[in-house]
Amino acid sequence: MSSIPCPVLEAARRFCGHTALIDRDRAHSFDSFDRQTLALAGELSKLGYGEGDRIAFVCDNSALMVLALCACVRSGIVFSPLNIRWPEAMIVRALNLVKPKAVVSHYTYGTYDCLDPARLEGAIDSPRSSPIVDSPIMRAADQPAGIVFTSGSSGDPKAALLTLGNFYFNAEGSNDNIPFGPADRWLLSLPLYHVGGLGILFRALLGGGSVVLPERGMELTESIQRYRVTHLSLVSTQFRRLLGDESALRGRSARIKAVLLGGSAIPDSLIRRACSYELPVYKSYGLTEMASQVTTTAPDDLPIRTDTAGRPLPYRDLRIGDDNQIFVKGKTRFAGYVDGDSLEIPFDGEGWFATGDTGRLNADGYLTVYGRRDNMFVSGGENIQPEQIERALCSLDDIEEVIVVPAPDPEFDFRPVAFVRTVGNANLDRNRLRTALEPLLPRFAIPERFLSWPDIDSSSGLKPSRAAFAALVESEDITRD
Repeated sequence: MSSIPCPVLEAARRFCGHTALIDRDRAHSFDSFDRQTLALAGELSKLGYGEGDRIAFVCDNSALMVLALCACVRSGIVFSPLNIRWPEAMIVRALNLVKPKAVVSHYTYGTYDCLDPARLEGAIDSPRSSPIVDSPIMRAADQPAGIVFTSGSSGDPKAALLTLGNFYFNAEGSNDNIPFGPADRWLLSLPLYHVGGLGILFRALLGGGSVVLPERGMELTESIQRYRVTHLSLVSTQFRRLLGDESALRGRSARIKAVLLGGSAIPDSLIRRACSYELPVYKSYGLTEMASQVTTTAPDDLPIRTDTAGRPLPYRDLRIGDDNQIFVKGKTRFAGYVDGDSLEIPFDGEGWFATGDTGRLNADGYLTVYGRRDNMFVSGGENIQPEQIERALCSLDDIEEVIVVPAPDPEFDFRPVAFVRTVGNANLDRNRLRTALEPLLPRFAIPERFLSWPDIDSSSGLKPSRAAFAALVESEDITRD
C-alpha cells in the first residue's frame, strides 16, 4: 500500500508564511489555515465524527466550506459536497446513496443529523495552537477522501468515491503542467460540489498558491482585477462572459498566467478572441471519476491548439477502444460508485474505466474528444454525434454557444435541431449557417432547424441540460423556421 503526505499538514509545513486563502479582504496564511482546520477537526471529533465517517455538505462556496473540507481531509472523514441547486427530492436521493453520519446545512433532510454551519463557525473563531511538524505525516493513498457526484449528463448523477491519492496525484500532475505556487492566486469560480472546484483546492495545498473566494455577486472581471488573480478555471459560459467585457480585459490581462477550460466544447470564435487579448488558454478533458483533468494542453501548445484537449497528464493512462470509446486508468482513477454501504467496481480486468466518451489520439498523443456515446442518435440509418455538429457550428464567426438535440421525424425517425447563441444575440442567418456547414459536415448531419438560444434556466449545474433543450423541441413553444 503506497503512502502520501497529508496535503493539509504538508502545506502548513512547506508554505507556512504564504497565503493559503483569500476571502473578501481577509487573507489566511497556511499557518493560520492549519490552526483553523485543526480547530474544526477537534470540533467534529467532539461531536462524535471521526476517521471513515461520512459527512455531506449542502452549502455555498465559503471560507467555512473550504476549511471544513480540509478538516475532513486531516481527520480522515469522507466529505460529500452536494449540488445546492438540486431540488430537495434530488438532494434526499443523493443522501440516501451516500448515507452520511451528518449533513452540514442550514436545512434538515429527513432523519439525517443536521450540523448547523454556525456551530462550525464558532470553532473557527477560537482556533487551537498547532505546532508545524518538521517531517511529513503520511497517509494511505487509497484512503477514502470524498464522494463527489457526476454531472448527470447521461442519466441520474452517480456517487463517485475518490481517494486521497486520487486528489493528490491529480493535483500533482496538473501543477506539473501549469505551475501554481506561492504568490499565484486561483479564483474559486467553480462550486466545491464540482470536482473542478475541489481540484483548485488540492492544487493550492500541493503547490502553495492561494485560493481566492470571490465576493458573492461580483462580476468575473471585477474579481480578477480586485484580487489580482493569476489562474482561472472556467466552463464555456463563464469564458464567454469574461470575453464579453472588453474594456476590463484590454491591457489588463498580463497578470493572468493560465485560463483552464473544460466542461464542454469551447467555440473557436471565443478562443480567437482570447488570443487577441494574449490570454494563456489551456483546453482540457476531464471527468469526476478521474478527480478532474485527464488531458490538458501544455505551455508549449500556446497559442492554443483548438483541435485538441491536449495529452494525458502524469499519473493518468488513456487509450481508445472499440467504437472510439475513451478508456482511462491510473493513480487518479476513482475507487467505484457508492450506493449506501455497497461499492460498484466498474472496471475491466486490467483496471480500465469506460468513460462513455468517444474520441481519437493522434500520432503525437493528443486527444480529440468526439462526444458522449449516449448522445448519439440515428437519422435515416446514419449515426449522428451532436457534439460533432456543435463543434462545426462553433468554428464559425459570431457563434458563441450551440446545443444540438434530436427531434422526432416521421421519415427519418430523428433529425438534428440546433439551438444557437450568437454574439450580441444577433439574428440567425439560417441560410448562411446551412451553406457554411456544407463543406464541414455530411448532408445528413446538417441540422433540420436552427433555433435562437432560449431564455431559460436549462441547467442545475455547469453545463446546459440536453434533456431541457430536447423537451423544448417537442413543445409547442418553439416556432418552426
